[in-house]
Amino acid sequence: MSKKKINVLQIMDKCAIRGSPIHGVSRLLLTWWPGFENTDYRFYLAVLRGGHGTCDVFTAIGVDVHDLGRSKVDPRTITSITKLIKKLDIDILHLHGYGATTFGRIAGKLAGCKVIVHEHMVDEGIPFYQRMVDKLLSPLTDKGLAISNAVKAFMIDKRGISASKMQVLYNTIPEKYFVEVTSEEKERTRKKYALSASKRYVGIVGRLDLIKGQNYFLDAVLALRDRFDDVEYLLIGDGELRPQLEGFVKENQLGDCVRFLGHCEDVLPLISLLDIFVSASISEGFGMAHAEAMAQRKPIVATAVGGVPELITENVSGLLVPPHDPTSMAGAIATLLDDGKKAQMLANNAYQSCKQDFTTPRTVKELSDVYRQLLS
Repeated sequence: MSKKKINVLQIMDKCAIRGSPIHGVSRLLLTWWPGFENTDYRFYLAVLRGGHGTCDVFTAIGVDVHDLGRSKVDPRTITSITKLIKKLDIDILHLHGYGATTFGRIAGKLAGCKVIVHEHMVDEGIPFYQRMVDKLLSPLTDKGLAISNAVKAFMIDKRGISASKMQVLYNTIPEKYFVEVTSEEKERTRKKYALSASKRYVGIVGRLDLIKGQNYFLDAVLALRDRFDDVEYLLIGDGELRPQLEGFVKENQLGDCVRFLGHCEDVLPLISLLDIFVSASISEGFGMAHAEAMAQRKPIVATAVGGVPELITENVSGLLVPPHDPTSMAGAIATLLDDGKKAQMLANNAYQSCKQDFTTPRTVKELSDVYRQLLS
């Protein structure tokens, strides 16, 4: 008798990154899990180094996290994964991260599993040794998934995965994110963070990290400070760059208009209070926070990097600016602060675009097709 479910083991290196308690891959998997509950597929989760960031967000929704407790270069990881494959009767390994894709491909070959390598970023600094490892392991890759065309090109060019095995699978967000936050929830959020209903808020969301470009955002704020006295600028997220950014704010006397709100488990109520959502990333595979802002009908100013131009159309669903360019960013923010009609037009278009192309049911269908094709 054949088993009723196809077992898929999701493996990632860790649950968080560089001082932030959660990263984009974790957030993406959290959106997938409920969507696959009533399908032919059963998900399991393993983390190579669970101690690096909390996995509580998964256990809170009933996910049994298998923490392998292995260091970056511990060859015993292969044995640990192989044993877990046999224990859980796994059919497909779905791998996220350099460690997971390195050890996971070898374990998958030994155990006779189909193997998916899923890339979530364009890593311009990918080490030479990793490129060599990827080249050697390329024949053990059954399928490559990229979260944007920009990431797909990176996987073919830098990670050595055959173009014939590659497919773009855009990140998506749950349909509940499109529901307008209630006035009561907005008021609770204002009180929690001491935000005034009479102020306008421009915010940037993400871990405080050089790759997310909050330093360029603050440079833009410096140029805007004296122009809009009713605007406050919010940094939502936490990370190892926070002391440096706080030092910049203090040095330039921006404390009266810049607020650090720290990590937020449920970011939608905060996004709902923003008048403008900003992304200053210098590299971005796709942009989950961008999609969340689109779902909440927020006008967006974002750097045109990685997969962002595939998500946001310039002057249609947002304003795109070059990376490393706080002057252009300040100009785009000022444009939307000055022109409410334009801001609303962009926000409405962003909502419609996101609703059409970037919801979780689409992921469930497309990823189910990928799994089915692999096993056929």
